[in-house]
Amino acid sequence: MSRSKEEAIAAGVQVRETQHKMKRRKPWHDYHRKGTYMVTLVVEGRRPVLGKLIMSAGEQDTSVELTALGKAIRDEEVQKISAIYKMVEIWKLCIMPDHIHMIVRIKEDLPEGKHLGHIVAGFKGGCSRAWWRMGRPCADAQGVVAATDAQRVVAATDAQRVVAATDAQG
Repeated sequence: MSRSKEEAIAAGVQVRETQHKMKRRKPWHDYHRKGTYMVTLVVEGRRPVLGKLIMSAGEQDTSVELTALGKAIRDEEVQKISAIYKMVEIWKLCIMPDHIHMIVRIKEDLPEGKHLGHIVAGFKGGCSRAWWRMGRPCADAQGVVAATDAQRVVAATDAQRVVAATDAQG
C-alpha cells in the first residue's frame, strides 16, 4: 500500500527529502522548443543487455556487438521517434552494453503540450516493450531502461565534440 508523505510521517516513519545528485533538466529551459540535446539512458541495474564490448586481439579498437535487444532498439525503436515526431531527428546514436547516448535535434518547436520528456518517455516505453517481446532477457526488473536518465542541453560546439567522439568509435 502506498502512503502519502504526511501519512508516513504520522505513522512515525522517518522521511527524507530526495536529493538528486544530478540536475536532469534546466529549470529555465523550455524543452518543447527547437534545439540540440544530449540524452543518456541507462539500463535498469546497469545490466549489459544491449550488447557486449569486443576487443580484437592486439588491437586498440573496441566495438560493441549488439544483442537482439540492442538491434531492435537501434532498428525499430529509434526510428519510431522521427516517424511519430517529424520535427525530431536522432542526429547521432551510440548504444553501449548498458546505456544509450543520443543526440536529439528538435528542428522546430514541438506541438502544444509536448516536450522532450514526452519523446524520451515514449522511447523508454518502446525499449521496455521490445524487451518484454523478447522474453525479458534479464528477468529481474520491470523494464529495461532505468527510471533515472540524464538529459541536458548542449551547445552546438559541445554537440560537435560528442559527434566527433562518437564517429571515432565507429
